[in-house]
Amino acid sequence: MAVKIRAYTVDGQQVERIFEGFTARIAQHEIDHLSGIRFPERITHDNRRHWVHAEEIESYVKHPRDWPRVCTLDQWNALKQPRV
Repeated sequence: MAVKIRAYTVDGQQVERIFEGFTARIAQHEIDHLSGIRFPERITHDNRRHWVHAEEIESYVKHPRDWPRVCTLDQWNALKQPRV
């Protein structure tokens, strides 16, 4: 995986960098934040978006592939909606 990023310095000069591998993934993740995209929205299969309670994190880290609860994108989007 690789991403090409064009940006401007504080002096207004355009710069361009290419990132590859894990660094590219990090760069894309941060750019997504600027665009209002959150990581769960990038997950394309609902069975890979897991629902984990805070007290379950230690267990989840040990067995993420076997996790029984998933979260659909619709459920995730509902969580983002402000509650009235």
